[in-house]
Amino acid sequence: MIRVIKPRMNVVIGGVAGVLAFTPAVFVAAPAMAQGGVAKDVDPFYAVVTAERARLKAGDHDTFYTVAELERGHVIAVNGESREFSRVLYSPGWPAVAKSGEGTHDAAAGTFRLSKPATLWAFNLGKPEYCWQTLLPDAKPLASGTTLKVVGTLSDMVTGAPAFKVEAPAGATGFIETRHVRRATDAEVEAFRAKAGATLAALPGKPLTVAPKPATTPGEKPSEKPATDRTLIEPQSPTPTPAPAPGGTPGEPQTAMPVTPPGTPAGGDDAAKADPSTVTGGSGGGAAGAGQPAAEPTPAQRKAATLEQLETAFNRINAPETDVLSAEYEPLLAEINAAMEGLADTPGDAERRRQLGLRAKVLDLRIRHRNAVAKIEEAKRSANAENRRIASIISQTEGGRAYALVGVLSRSSVYDGASMPRMYRVVASGVSTPVTIGYVRPEPGVDLEGNLGRLVGVAGEAVLDPTLKLNIIKPTRIDLINTTPTTPSANPGE
Repeated sequence: MIRVIKPRMNVVIGGVAGVLAFTPAVFVAAPAMAQGGVAKDVDPFYAVVTAERARLKAGDHDTFYTVAELERGHVIAVNGESREFSRVLYSPGWPAVAKSGEGTHDAAAGTFRLSKPATLWAFNLGKPEYCWQTLLPDAKPLASGTTLKVVGTLSDMVTGAPAFKVEAPAGATGFIETRHVRRATDAEVEAFRAKAGATLAALPGKPLTVAPKPATTPGEKPSEKPATDRTLIEPQSPTPTPAPAPGGTPGEPQTAMPVTPPGTPAGGDDAAKADPSTVTGGSGGGAAGAGQPAAEPTPAQRKAATLEQLETAFNRINAPETDVLSAEYEPLLAEINAAMEGLADTPGDAERRRQLGLRAKVLDLRIRHRNAVAKIEEAKRSANAENRRIASIISQTEGGRAYALVGVLSRSSVYDGASMPRMYRVVASGVSTPVTIGYVRPEPGVDLEGNLGRLVGVAGEAVLDPTLKLNIIKPTRIDLINTTPTTPSANPGE
């Protein structure tokens, strides 16, 4: 049986003006983009889900959000395939989302009538109030005047405006990993159809196409118990995002949450799985020669962040406990601007650009506020003798030894190793307002964790990152800089 998920009611988060005050901030994992790579059409057939709680995605890549979870034994209609995903036709009654600006809601009739052509939005199982992926292709929107059945109400997480959970139109598609399905037999399809409440999309142009029922092995008993159907079940708690493996990428489930989609090439496609959610796929690379490891990219070749990664970083940096004076607003703003530059001139990317622009405005406001506070603090502490003393020590240290950076080593809340590749932050010391002067990549044999919070000199190879306009250091040595005043010996000869 298909149990339609009830939306979380009245989840409202303000727009730009209200963002500065709210708790976990808003950010678009990816304003609508194309549904990943181009899926190749195949002769439609019915398939059965072979995994527990297999995720139906809004696009054919790990970084797209989950639309539904399908239990083992659920039967679906497949009409296309990409590299690792199968394209699934929505079954009748599966949900989609229409936003208030796309039409009018008739509460009495329980319907939503489109006032203009619209592609609608794929329902987000994990965060219903935050649906950013278009459901239908930009080239095939629903016509103005189309009436849809409303099954629930939501509040758009970005704008705070009403949104409506509706029954998806015919032709809507999602994606499921091909390894989680196989062709269904006639018996499996019929058993599924017989379940109370079960629905199944019709195969275009044919009454029923399924693989023949496999013969049982001599002595083998045929299965008597049909698979349990628990379709479209909302998870009780969000699925944790695993940390990316070195050189990998962060993402939703994750093979590596790449720096390809939900922001991949920010034009909307995210087919490659690389280092993480969102917005300009990095350049690919051929396989390394036999027996040779792949060449490690330099900091300047670092892939752009995906929209999913940017969302995570944006939420973290806007949390109430964040120290406004030390928050890394500028690096995140640079990443968002780079994401917008990579977007294409399509209707979907236009919406993406608008929502990314809202985030950029929030960060710009925070930077202005921080700078105003910093000026006041700087005026109060301009005569601070301790700051001048440490600044003098740093100056002498930089002049006497060849360090790429000298400053206080700290963890980065943006490049934390979960949402984006891990790097450590070096903050200027000897000044009243903490300013990031560069980042240090972790390297074997170099103790970064043991020197957190200390004034250090970082020796190594520095490469200027074109996006951040800061040096990223591949360290060879970390030296602790002693700032304790030395007392001259009373007996110099000792």
